[in-house]
Amino acid sequence: MYAHGKVVKPNNVSVGERNIIALCYFFTELIMNQEAKDGYSKKLILVIDDPISSFDFENKVGIMSLLKAKVADIIKTNPESRILVMTHDIQCLYDLQKIEEEVCIEYKRESNGQKKVTYACCELKNKEIIPFSYTKRNEYSEILKAVYDYACGKNANDTLIVGNLMRRVMEAFSTFVYKKGIAEISCDDTILQQIGDKDYIDYFKNLMYRLVLNGDSHMLERTNSLDDMDYLNFFSDEERRRTAQEVICFVYLLNKRHVLAHLEGKQNIETNIQKWCVDIKSFCAGDEVTV
Repeated sequence: MYAHGKVVKPNNVSVGERNIIALCYFFTELIMNQEAKDGYSKKLILVIDDPISSFDFENKVGIMSLLKAKVADIIKTNPESRILVMTHDIQCLYDLQKIEEEVCIEYKRESNGQKKVTYACCELKNKEIIPFSYTKRNEYSEILKAVYDYACGKNANDTLIVGNLMRRVMEAFSTFVYKKGIAEISCDDTILQQIGDKDYIDYFKNLMYRLVLNGDSHMLERTNSLDDMDYLNFFSDEERRRTAQEVICFVYLLNKRHVLAHLEGKQNIETNIQKWCVDIKSFCAGDEVTV
């Protein structure tokens, strides 16, 4: 087996490369025992779950190119075929939307405008499938708003994923603002000094371990360590909600305008956040806090 032009033993093939091989086999299986000229002439109903996973940039480009070619072949050969692709990767969704758009344009052009195929982009939100407004959406803002809503006592359905949402907020904020990871931003004195309050600084140094201890890991790593649980799953609903409040407060104290801009449209933003900051102060002083 070859990877990047070099011989690689099967045991040394990465998770991403295994997924690539599996996807190639998948499309090959679709035309098994058929004449090459028949290709994808039969009506197909395909479900592809998360085709982009654990890939570096070069492999992502290659897989998207493969998907574009195969989707075009299948739809152009039999426009009655249906293809459902699911992903949790927002960039993958944008790329898939572009692929779908191009295939539709090509099909219409090749039929001289006589025929057309359509596509739809949707998202699963609050247990409902709704249209995905990709032209007006800022994914970071949406995630930050979801964490804020959870902190306010809303979106109880996000309980199982709120830990991941908080990590994604902190990873994005720390990476793009400070070029540092979550672990670094929570203990970098030059950054924490921007908060300007020793009680807050000491508190957040101890808080951020909750998010750092159990960052996202690839499925293979989880299998090897027998660790498939989110650290925050051990928290009560009240503790998870307080952690969401603290994450919002941490970013707010470092960059107030940043939070207000991304939470635009939400109600009572500063009133709620300032109350949570007061709660943190009370917690530092050893007072009882009600969430």
